[in-house]
Amino acid sequence: MATTASTLLKSSFAGARLPAAPRAPSSVAVAAPRGAGPICASASSSSPPYDLTSFRFSPIKESVVAREMTRRYMTDMITHADTDVVIVGAGSAGLSCAYELSKDPSVSIAIVEQSVSPGGGAWLGGQLFSAMVVRKPAHRFLDELGVAYDEAEDYVVIKLQDIGMISAVPGMKALDMNTAEDEIVRLTREVVPGMIVTGMEVAEIDGAPRMGPTFGAMMISGQKAAHLALKALGRPNAIDGTAPAASPAWREEFVMSSKDDEVVDA
Repeated sequence: MATTASTLLKSSFAGARLPAAPRAPSSVAVAAPRGAGPICASASSSSPPYDLTSFRFSPIKESVVAREMTRRYMTDMITHADTDVVIVGAGSAGLSCAYELSKDPSVSIAIVEQSVSPGGGAWLGGQLFSAMVVRKPAHRFLDELGVAYDEAEDYVVIKLQDIGMISAVPGMKALDMNTAEDEIVRLTREVVPGMIVTGMEVAEIDGAPRMGPTFGAMMISGQKAAHLALKALGRPNAIDGTAPAASPAWREEFVMSSKDDEVVDA
C-alpha cells in the first residue's frame, strides 16, 4: 500500500513526540507491606507464592531444551527471511534507525548484531569515559525517548547509569610485567572438569596483572595447558613426570609454578 509523506507518523525530526501506544492492562507484582508475608514473583495475581528456602526447578531433558531453542530460532529465521529492511549492527545508529522505522507498522525490520548486548559504543560513552555528549538539536531525539541529560548552551550530556552492584570491575589488573608472567604460568590450570584456562584468560578470571608486550608466559602457559590436557586424557605428560618437558625453560617455570599451585590448591 502506497504511503504518502502526509500520512507518515511524525518523529523527533519535526520536533513532535509520538503518542504512547495503548497497552493492555496486566497485573504486576508489587512490594507487600512489612509483615504481610512473602511477595509473589509472578505477574499473575492467581499464582501462589513460592518458598525461596526450598525452591526447586521442574525437571527437563537437554534434548527438550535443544529442540525448543532450535525450533524457535529457525521459526524466527523463516519469519524474517522476507524482510523490508535488514539493519546490520545494533549500535546507536542501528537502534535509532530501527526505532524510527518501527513507527510505520507496515515495515518489516530485522536487526543483526554479533555481540550479546545491543548498544555498541553507547555503553562506553566514548573512549571508556562515563558520559555521552550530544550536540543540539539532536537532543530532541532524547526528549522523544525520555532520556535525562544535563543541558548546556549548544549540547547536552548524558551521564551513564551507575547501579552500584559491584565494588570493583572484574578482570585483569593493570600492567606489571615482572609479576604478570609468573602469575600467568602459575595459575594456568583446569578450573572445572574439562576446561583449562591459559594465557590472558587466566588474568581475566583471576584478576592477575596484564603483561604488556612480553610474551614468554603466553608460550609457557600454552605448553603447560597442553600437558594438563594430556594428563586429563590419561596420556604421558610432564605434569606427572611421565613425559619430558618441551624445553628446559618450561621445566624451570613449571617447577616454580607447581610449588605455588600446592599453596593455591590447599
